[in-house]
Amino acid sequence: SPVPTTSMPTSLEEYRLKSKERAPQVKEYYGDGRNRPQPYGVPDEFDHVKATGDWWDGLSIADPNPEYEPTFLALPYLPFFSHCDFGDSHTSISRLMETHPDCEHITYQSTAATPENNWGDGYPNADNCQAHSGDGQNAQWKGPPNELPVEEDDLETNDMGFLEGIAMQCKYEESPTDYQNNLRWFEVQAGTVLFRMSSKPLDPYTIFNPDPVETVGAGHCIEGAYGKDGEYCTETGYGWGRGEVLSRIKETANFLDVVVESGSQLGLMPEIVHLVIKYYQVKQGFKRIVTSEIYFDQLCITMPEATNQKVYAELSNQLYPPCERTWDGKYLQTTDYTLKFTLERMTWFQLLNAFMFGWHTYFAFFTVIGALTLSLGALVWGINRLLTKLRHPPTFHHWVLLKTVAGAPFLGILLAMVPLAGALTFSYIWFKPIPYNAFCEGGELSGLGLCLGVLGPYPGVEPSLLNFALVTATWPEAGGDAAEPVTPGTNVDALYTAAHGRMGVCFMAIAIYVNFLCATLLVPDWSDDAPNPDAVGGSNEVSFGDDDDEEPPPPSDIWRPIAWKRAHVVWCNFILMVINVYIWEFSYSAVFEDNVYMFIGLFKVTMWGVGVILEDTLRETLLCNPFDVVLNLTLVMTTMGASSFTDFVSSYFVELCIMIAERLYIDPGITQVTKLWPRWMMILHRKFGQRRRMTREEKAKEEMEWRRINEEIELESEGVEPLMESYSVYSNEVTALILSVFVNLFLMAFEKETQIPENYGIKPRDLLYYTFFAVYITMWTLFVDIFLLNCQELIHGWKVYDYVSYQKYRFSVRETRWMMDSRVLDESIAEPMQTLDLMCFSSQYYFVNSLYAMGTFIGMFGITTFIRWDYIIFSDQALMLICCIMFVFGDLMQRFLKFLADRKFRRIGWRGLWVTKQIEGTVDDDVAAKLAIGEGRQADLEQERLELQALNSERFRHRFLERNRPWILQHLVELLTPESLETIGPDGRPVVEYIRDVYAELMAMGEGARRPGDRSDISSDEDEEQGPAKDWPREPLQGASLAIARLWLRQG
Repeated sequence: SPVPTTSMPTSLEEYRLKSKERAPQVKEYYGDGRNRPQPYGVPDEFDHVKATGDWWDGLSIADPNPEYEPTFLALPYLPFFSHCDFGDSHTSISRLMETHPDCEHITYQSTAATPENNWGDGYPNADNCQAHSGDGQNAQWKGPPNELPVEEDDLETNDMGFLEGIAMQCKYEESPTDYQNNLRWFEVQAGTVLFRMSSKPLDPYTIFNPDPVETVGAGHCIEGAYGKDGEYCTETGYGWGRGEVLSRIKETANFLDVVVESGSQLGLMPEIVHLVIKYYQVKQGFKRIVTSEIYFDQLCITMPEATNQKVYAELSNQLYPPCERTWDGKYLQTTDYTLKFTLERMTWFQLLNAFMFGWHTYFAFFTVIGALTLSLGALVWGINRLLTKLRHPPTFHHWVLLKTVAGAPFLGILLAMVPLAGALTFSYIWFKPIPYNAFCEGGELSGLGLCLGVLGPYPGVEPSLLNFALVTATWPEAGGDAAEPVTPGTNVDALYTAAHGRMGVCFMAIAIYVNFLCATLLVPDWSDDAPNPDAVGGSNEVSFGDDDDEEPPPPSDIWRPIAWKRAHVVWCNFILMVINVYIWEFSYSAVFEDNVYMFIGLFKVTMWGVGVILEDTLRETLLCNPFDVVLNLTLVMTTMGASSFTDFVSSYFVELCIMIAERLYIDPGITQVTKLWPRWMMILHRKFGQRRRMTREEKAKEEMEWRRINEEIELESEGVEPLMESYSVYSNEVTALILSVFVNLFLMAFEKETQIPENYGIKPRDLLYYTFFAVYITMWTLFVDIFLLNCQELIHGWKVYDYVSYQKYRFSVRETRWMMDSRVLDESIAEPMQTLDLMCFSSQYYFVNSLYAMGTFIGMFGITTFIRWDYIIFSDQALMLICCIMFVFGDLMQRFLKFLADRKFRRIGWRGLWVTKQIEGTVDDDVAAKLAIGEGRQADLEQERLELQALNSERFRHRFLERNRPWILQHLVELLTPESLETIGPDGRPVVEYIRDVYAELMAMGEGARRPGDRSDISSDEDEEQGPAKDWPREPLQGASLAIARLWLRQG
């Protein structure tokens, strides 16, 4: 019969009756002489169980034109496990859990569910199947023999985490010594999914009925495959164990993978197989399976040494013993094995790790984590407030500082995500297969009508030309299945694999486009020929040389330093992508999972080293910052490799503590060491270097070098560079923190392509909670940042609040719409930080920083997609066409967003994005921006007003010129350029004439001269010079006049 039959008992009474019937047939001994348990499994005849050629035809679907390809079969019993003393060849899952006599069954009235709002570490009063009830101290090691613990004390630590289950004697249906090309179920490696199991009970009538079934219930129930009470509904029966609805829901979170955790290999046979099922007692009459795992134990070698000496030696070297054989060595002594079944109740904390509770529980849990985070920040600030060495500690800036530092990151990052979201949405609609596409039938967004027929309306039946489904993913001469022409009969899996790989091509195209775009934004062309439409007034570009006679170099196709610098940035970006993908692949391993805290610390140290290399390579802090954000994002994502959610939270606190130490002490300490390193090296050279006589010139040269080093150290200590560097680190961390939310959203949308959540053991439903945690913890982390910024004022004496307020003011009164077009750098700041200072840590800075970092991350997702799906990008015939379409889409998106940025909506006060006040603003706005410097400090407002008034007075300006006259005269030539001298001044005269007059006034300026604004009742030296004495003769004295003067001098 094409429909499987079962010989399993239908009740406990029937089971006991069948056991009594088999009792007389029991044999005294078998195999190695052990007593055979009662009852025992009876092997089925081979003709009854072999797969005939018409097996699947006998289970043909009732619909002659199905909308899917039936590649699965649902069973009401456990597959692979056959000839067992319970259930024989068809061990029913429900009867094994509910009726096995060796299990501890709790009555319905006594069953207690696990309360969601009452946390505790105890087990609920519910069914369990365990050989050792209680705390599991008698559990044995269940791993391969080469992984046995070295010390006896390590047994509990290295245990695989489950209790010993009830034992059932089974027999292999396959011959273990009959080796096949494909691995049998007991030969697969760890990580293999043997089968899938429903986590909730299903209605067997609607699934295991071979005849078509009429509609159950009312309405279209594909989306609600599980009813309110957990029942199953379908519209049309498609045969025994199959159906369209079942085909859809078998890939959802309601079906669990039964994974082999401790595997085997070819030539081995496990004598013990552990099946471990852990469940959540939701209510008295309802269990929900959470995890299901298989472990192979006590593996032995089935292959004789004479058959294959090389394989036998390899297995022997792994400490696997040979299986017992008959006296002549030709056959195995027995092919029996013990199936140990464990049904384990899960505690409250285990269920919390498995995300089995509702949103309100996790909201409360995340709130506790946020409160602990905030408390840690407050504790650090309190300790530093008590231990500060400042005579007058600064006041604590709270809400005012939060509003100042938080606005720019959120605005800039959200603006950067708009074009990326548009490009990713386009890729999603274009290549996402129908079963996983939210815009297609059955999806959450199907009502929008944006399904382009990805792979055709019926995959494998009518491939679509819009997404190149008719174009193979391999060149014909390359050979292979992928090179075969695509026809209506092409396998759906091959089409899906090509679609996933082409989605990765879209990711790489986005990354390449963003890479070149951001390199252009961060390295602008400030040459004289470059257009500068937003600039106000003439060019501020400094001439090529300081001398008037020096000529700039002639134009050349070879001399292109701007292009070289941009290419340098692009190349460093690609190198960083490859390195980070390698780190991702390592984070999937069990080694990383078992030592997650150690690797977090090592990765932090590596990040500091990479940062030093990038700064030495790119020579600009602004160019290094996007790469630093990528490294921080990698650290955040790799913490998902923790073994559980509580370990993930612990990793978060470890990262938080490292971040606090890094920002307050480690980074400033490294900066201080780097600054003092030349002085220390020179001191060591003087003390331990070769002692020889030095000439006067050499001594003078060494002394000049010593003075130069000390002057540089003094300038770096007194300047704003340490504060800027620390705030730059903060900006990178807050950017990575906010971007982590969008990374999680990306993983949710493209989980099938990247398979990153699956590699970390995170289910799609669990990823929702990780995303919610990333969103919610962002708010608390920003509060901690306020404490840390105030701590920096206490520890290092930096005026952080004044600095960020001043940067906000500078951005508000800028002359160009895009800051990098201003072409004016503050040369008093260290050269590597001048472009960073130009961006003012504004929303434009966070925009380009996050756009570059997220674009790089999307490219890394593309590389991961190629690896997961074995997709060879250069073998796809549609590669160049897909890239060209994505690049054109990027240009169109850029033009459209620029158009939106220029739109004005006066009704709501919107004058355009990043519009400058010089273009459209008021004096009141400028005054308000200036007063914002003192916002929150009412005591300083009057002082600020007096300082502004003094800056505008003529007396102050003349006094400034008088006191700084030597420096001005010395550097006047450097401040003036030939172009500026030829322009016309405000009085209509050439500027060069105005400069001559100013220079003459500076030279004639002396002490005691009256200045505009002086009081009239106070005399000056100038007034005395204007009296009668000014008319006295200046000729030398002669004759009597000379004699009288000499006499007067002698008497005096």
